[in-house]
Amino acid sequence: MIEAAFALCFATIFYPLVMQRAMEAHTVNSRNFAFLRAHNRELAELGVFAEHCAYSDPASALVKLRLCGENLNLMWWPQVCDWTRRSR
Repeated sequence: MIEAAFALCFATIFYPLVMQRAMEAHTVNSRNFAFLRAHNRELAELGVFAEHCAYSDPASALVKLRLCGENLNLMWWPQVCDWTRRSR
């Protein structure tokens, strides 16, 4: 029972704080997603998080990459639809 309470406390309080600090430290050094920060901060942060935890927590990395791809698609698709309507 105590282990479950500790795990829940760690997962809800400490893990997000640790990962946020790790992301902030890694954001400065990330060359792969630094260019996105000028265009969309959320995409850059998702990419940096996925890059940072790729080896330590691959499941979280995949989730963040999926979110990054979905958000990129939501930004890109309306422009494509507008372009196809204009070309007709």
